Amino acid sequence: MKRQSDEFEKNEQLNDDERKDSVDNSVQGNSKEDAQKSLFDDALFGVEATETNGYRSSDSERHHSHSHGSHGHSSHKHYSHRHHSRKKKMPTFAKVLLSLLSIFLVFAIVVTATFFSLRSSGKKDLQPADVSEITIGDTVDYNGHKYVYNENIVTIAFLGIDKENFGLENEKVGTAGQSDTDMLCVIDTATGKATLISIPRETMVDIDIYSTAGAFIKTENKQLCLAYAYGDGEHKSCQNTLDAISRIFYEIPIEKYFALDIEGIPALNDAIGGVTVTSLYDFKEYGIKKGDEVKIKGDFAEVYVRHRDMDSADASLNRLERQKQYIKAAASKVASSVKKDFSVISSLYSTATKYSTTNISLSDVTYLATVLLSKGIASYDTESVQGEMKTIKTDRPEVVNAAFYPDEQALYELVLRVFYTQID
Repeated sequence: MKRQSDEFEKNEQLNDDERKDSVDNSVQGNSKEDAQKSLFDDALFGVEATETNGYRSSDSERHHSHSHGSHGHSSHKHYSHRHHSRKKKMPTFAKVLLSLLSIFLVFAIVVTATFFSLRSSGKKDLQPADVSEITIGDTVDYNGHKYVYNENIVTIAFLGIDKENFGLENEKVGTAGQSDTDMLCVIDTATGKATLISIPRETMVDIDIYSTAGAFIKTENKQLCLAYAYGDGEHKSCQNTLDAISRIFYEIPIEKYFALDIEGIPALNDAIGGVTVTSLYDFKEYGIKKGDEVKIKGDFAEVYVRHRDMDSADASLNRLERQKQYIKAAASKVASSVKKDFSVISSLYSTATKYSTTNISLSDVTYLATVLLSKGIASYDTESVQGEMKTIKTDRPEVVNAAFYPDEQALYELVLRVFYTQID
């Protein structure tokens, strides 16, 4: 009985040892499977890394090392080395985003550099003009006050030419067209104040007459609008008109000009989205009465600023008022657009140059626009040359020619008000 009992205990001990070995083998097998699964998960889903002493280690690595202790020591060092040496790849969308940001940054730098370059160039170009030719002098005493010429102003002549194309017909002098619109835009770069002066096209002034070859012939008292005809239909015609306008204003310096042909009127009007005004005239063909609010679009822009009755001398003055009204409304709309998007300046300049002759550069426009906007100017003051319109008889009774003679005192005070500064 005793021997049987000993054998039973021995067998039970052997069975316990076998079960223990089986459990140990199972645990070791599971450890290897866990390690392999950990590697598979890392490869499929990536490693969520944390900073540890300057190296990147994963949560799965720290868990593996803690669970297995010395059993997984050599394996842990192997896995850790793989994770440390492998770099995390940047997702595709992140690469695209980074590329777009880089392009945008480069673009912003280029645009900013171009803007400041244009502004600086324009400022250098628009330096104080020579005032030595002003007939009333650069210092004036009037009605007990002293005035000095304002050297901060820039004066630009705006001319509206009554032709569709610039140049001469058959190279013949006198065929360049006429300046139906004659205005001065005076900008004080120190204050940002802008003033638009309207000059009747019929203003009588001494203009220079040139031959077809460009040789000076004589100076003759004629309507201002005819000065443009005696030139090449481009820059020489503009300069001849500037010289005539300067004579009206006591030889004040006018160095910049912008001449727009007929086709440019609707093009620029539509480029700014049209202009809304209260009509100052009855346009029966369009069903528009004086006092009606009208949105000017397309070819009607030309009609509104150019139409006049040929049987009345005062009809030209009504047209001049419409031109002032239209330009003021257009300028206000442009200023509002530029405040939202400064690129409007270059876009409009590009459109305008297709229909114009000018010596105003994009740099000049950029500089003047920044001056006006920085001073908070959204519009401008308007002035008109005052005087008397007279009738000139012609061989055609149905056609009335007009001659405008400025009021000298009113003109003198206008010049002091716009071009000079009272210092006492």
